[in-house]
Amino acid sequence: MIVVDTNVLVAACIAGHEHHSAASAWLRRLVGGDADWALPTPAFAEFTRVLTHPRVYNLDPTVAADALARLLTLPRAQVLAPGPRFAATYLGLVQGRLAVGNRAFDAQIAAMCMDGDHVLLTGDSGFRRFVALRTLPLL
Repeated sequence: MIVVDTNVLVAACIAGHEHHSAASAWLRRLVGGDADWALPTPAFAEFTRVLTHPRVYNLDPTVAADALARLLTLPRAQVLAPGPRFAATYLGLVQGRLAVGNRAFDAQIAAMCMDGDHVLLTGDSGFRRFVALRTLPLL
């Protein structure tokens, strides 16, 4: 299953974003395809944080909630929650010094994908640090 990272969701939802076209094209491919795809639960909060942050997009929280709700109604969209090995996988990333500082948040998404052997669609090259994580580049 392809898991969609927060940066792809933000780019797809913000028409003026520099990667809007690429992110929207990916979502159209996922929606038009025959495989399930997912939004990881940590992306809900991160998406809301970015869209409502006063120094980023400063949108009303209902706009973020409505955008997430619309995404979840798209064909084959799933919500990816932590699986049974999530904690062990995440702690392994922390102990391996791959989940430090701001990367601790990303490690949650990486661990969820690694736990389920999913592929992460992302525009964030920082996910390369998680060598066991399979990724698809946004661009």
